[in-house]
Amino acid sequence: PYRFSDQFYAGARACIPVVISVAAYGIVWGVLARGTGLSLLEVVLMSGLVFAGSAQFVALDLWTATPATLPIGPLVLAALIVNLRYLLLTATLRPLFGRGEQARGALIMGIVSDETWAMTVAEMAKGRGTVAFLLGGGVFAYTCWLATTVIGHALGSAIDDPTQYGLDFAFTATFLALLL
Repeated sequence: PYRFSDQFYAGARACIPVVISVAAYGIVWGVLARGTGLSLLEVVLMSGLVFAGSAQFVALDLWTATPATLPIGPLVLAALIVNLRYLLLTATLRPLFGRGEQARGALIMGIVSDETWAMTVAEMAKGRGTVAFLLGGGVFAYTCWLATTVIGHALGSAIDDPTQYGLDFAFTATFLALLL
């Protein structure tokens, strides 16, 4: 007995503090992606289809400016290994879905991030977690990630050497924060 829209907006509101950090490392990723030679279209496709910042930072480490030498196999394998945790994370969200909703649940899991998972699990512990809450936070975080990686790509033209500002350390810092 909850309204989808109320829960959706509650999830989005709960995600506001998270989106600030998502925006920060989205911009950093966009800057680094441009410095690695990714075009705006490649940034949009990668951020839109992958939506996993840690895997995207790993991919940038493996990316080369020459497409003929791009190590696709190791790049995909590294992304899969980094994202294996999502099998366990999303399995804990199974109680949100009723019988026969496996296909719907699997589609929705594509919008789950570490942050939106944590917020939704906390709501579930209070008896308030819903699919709508998960989607509200997820859609907001996804939109922010996509927009800020594009902004970062645009800003990348003004930054000659991202390592000069320590931006190359962003993935390591993000991963350490996730571990904590």
